Amino acid sequence: MKGLYIGLMSGTSIDSLDVALISVNDATDISLIDVSSNPWPDNVKLSLHSLCTSSDNEIYKLGICRKKLSEIAARGILDLLRHNNLKPRDITAIGSHGQTIRHCPHEGFTFQLDDPAYLAAITGIDVIADFRASDVARGGEGAPLTPLFHREVFGSDKEIRYILNIGGICNLTVIDTDKTIVAGYDTGPGNTLIDLVCRQKLNCDFDKDGKHAKQGSVNSSLLSELLSHPYLALSFPKSTGRETFNESIIAKALTDAQSNAEIDSLIATLTAFTISATVHEILKLRAQWPYSVAQRLILCGGGAYNPALRSGFTDAMTQNGISVSLSSDLGVSEQYLEAEAFAYFAWLFTQRQRVDLSAITGSGEPQIMGALYPAAYGCYANSKTYSS
Repeated sequence: MKGLYIGLMSGTSIDSLDVALISVNDATDISLIDVSSNPWPDNVKLSLHSLCTSSDNEIYKLGICRKKLSEIAARGILDLLRHNNLKPRDITAIGSHGQTIRHCPHEGFTFQLDDPAYLAAITGIDVIADFRASDVARGGEGAPLTPLFHREVFGSDKEIRYILNIGGICNLTVIDTDKTIVAGYDTGPGNTLIDLVCRQKLNCDFDKDGKHAKQGSVNSSLLSELLSHPYLALSFPKSTGRETFNESIIAKALTDAQSNAEIDSLIATLTAFTISATVHEILKLRAQWPYSVAQRLILCGGGAYNPALRSGFTDAMTQNGISVSLSSDLGVSEQYLEAEAFAYFAWLFTQRQRVDLSAITGSGEPQIMGALYPAAYGCYANSKTYSS
């Protein structure tokens, strides 16, 4: 049955909340209707970054922050509905990812900050959330989940496709010509270390247009040290986050980088680290197929807009007979793909479809992803706070 669904996504870069409105009839009939990006206010962004590491008074800060996130999400959702002349009752469900602040699957948990009950109350729309918990409960990594959506929108019977989402962390999906998912896992850091240097050294959120990476020179000794990180030697399925790739692994380099040239060199080296770690994984996977089989790398996520990252991946892939495209070349927005994915996952939940994540996360059995937080339609959606 055809329905309208909304997806919410804020990635590990913690820059904004993306909202996507889609129409779904079945897994092969998914249409994007509208999108919006809602930057986190500076105070919210600061709180979210602080919650990603141990700090004082965490529970209080967490409680205040999750309520604020829901209020910002509600405004974004209701603004999008007004723009499309829709009412809350027209939407079947919201798929809310939440903000990942801890990802520790080997300790049995992953935590996405969210308040889906409150969001359902203030929008008047059913909310599906907590998508990762059932996978971790069944022995899976809990991430990434987006390969399920990648298969639906990028699967091809003409070529092997590698879909690389460059967010704070890079996650890679590999889809064979029979549209089976060969692998789906986190290859290592995406933007998170680059953004960290930009925040601490340049008072900006990211390396806009790859400017600093292009001006800097790669420190080969530091790059070699970074590429020896134990996570990169692990076999998939595997997933990672800021618990692993954070300030601690570049602490000395951060301290040493004082001049503009040294800061640019550090950003150039971290950009090379992101490219090299992922290229290594792709080339290992590429060896499964003869060179006569057409293969394509599809870039998406915020890092796809960084010319230094994009050109680095393009150069490395074309040397190995793999063509490179942006996801928008295939009709899917680089920025909003993950928000679309969680709208689609909300549809999967409403259909009570069990999904097999064993090839992606290593979980033990098919599962229904998510939990329902029902709304009383119209209860709060017309309040001035959230509909103005």
